[in-house]
Amino acid sequence: MAEGLTLIGYRYSVYTRIVRAALIEMGLEATYHELNPFAATPDPLLSEHTPFGRVPVLRDKDFTLTETSAILRYLDAIGPGLSLVPTVPHQMARMAQVVAITDFYGYVPLVRQVFANAVFAPMMDEPLDQSALSEGLINARPVLQSLNAIAAEGHQLNGIDITLADLHLAPMMAYFTMAQQGASMLAAFPDLQRWWQGVADRPSLLQPTLLQAARPAAPLPAPACTVRHSKTCSQRGLTHVRRSENTCFNRLAGTTHQRSRPAFVGCLVVSARHGARSKGRV
Repeated sequence: MAEGLTLIGYRYSVYTRIVRAALIEMGLEATYHELNPFAATPDPLLSEHTPFGRVPVLRDKDFTLTETSAILRYLDAIGPGLSLVPTVPHQMARMAQVVAITDFYGYVPLVRQVFANAVFAPMMDEPLDQSALSEGLINARPVLQSLNAIAAEGHQLNGIDITLADLHLAPMMAYFTMAQQGASMLAAFPDLQRWWQGVADRPSLLQPTLLQAARPAAPLPAPACTVRHSKTCSQRGLTHVRRSENTCFNRLAGTTHQRSRPAFVGCLVVSARHGARSKGRV
């Protein structure tokens, strides 16, 4: 296992969540530093590592890396498990295509326009920008159409062979489908929806996404389970992943409760507070 990894991120950043999911999937641990890239006074730690003021930033001892796709490639190269980059040329190309579509065409409509306005704004008591929401729904359709065609092909986004494409897209799809309009639109693309149903309960996506500020930083959790299991808890609205014996963790409330018999741990309670309405990508 690689040692000395540090992740600088922001709790509302979908790209920070992508890297956290990758760390878990790859069996890596990292120390986490919470920084707000939109603070009125730029944090000197962030400015020290990137002139762009963006997160995430990965440090491996004295090596610093920015840009999420590059970070995922690096983690894949140093991780202890099997590579999540296909070796078959056309599969590798499809993986790169999914990442590019997600970044260049998907992020703004899925996250910044639909999720931020339909979910994040109401949760934060902020005004809804109906024009941006409507535009996001229009622009999301060709993105889903393109990804659906790739999922139908079966070489990527098949819900079985997890690659960097899945890790890059899944957190954005999680945010998009938290909006009722997003979930309804996804249903019109059956192959992509089938992919999402196959990956939505992976342990890496069930981890807490609202990270608490850490100074000094706290270690990110190591992967707790490598096999997907899910079951509804006796407490309404909580879905659990098999982790240990008899304690369930409500990741939204930060509380635990005991089950009557050994079974599942790690409640899937998704908070809407994942997006950012400030200008710029995070």
